Amino acid sequence: WTPEIEARVRAEARSLDEQRVPAEVRMCVRCVVTNQRPRIVFDAEGVCSACRHWECKTKGIDWKAREGELLALLEKHRLANGYDVIVPASGGKDSGFAADTLRRKYGMHPLCVKFAPFMYTDIGRQNWEAFGQHFDTVEIRPRGLLHRKLARLCFEYLGDPFQPFVWGQLAAPMRVAASMK
Repeated sequence: WTPEIEARVRAEARSLDEQRVPAEVRMCVRCVVTNQRPRIVFDAEGVCSACRHWECKTKGIDWKAREGELLALLEKHRLANGYDVIVPASGGKDSGFAADTLRRKYGMHPLCVKFAPFMYTDIGRQNWEAFGQHFDTVEIRPRGLLHRKLARLCFEYLGDPFQPFVWGQLAAPMRVAASMK
């Protein structure tokens, strides 16, 4: 693309999470979100974009039909022994909820797979260790030098040193699933 588009993309990416101080603080008429939150916009009725998105999820999707599709998929992959589902995991509430729901509600046997971050925070390590008390886990940890080199290259060429971690998060669960058939 042109240098003008490149400049615009870089400017938008840089300001994506920039905190802007509004001239007047407004609150959504339905929830507690204000216009101080990054990327929130209000429509003519004073409803925030998060509430509008929730409307789409609750009114525009037939959740019973979607659950039926999920049940059919789970039955197709259910095994008598071993793991029948891989859950990409971080050790946080989302992956914990997914693994627990698959196990308790749907009777599946999940294996939770994590691609290790560059460096753990204390709470991140504690969360992962606590997670491992409740679920079977696999942690993929790349060689440190390779990870650092990839981060450096991604920073120089893509402007994002986090990209190797993102790729690892996507690839690790798929690789473990393929290796376990």
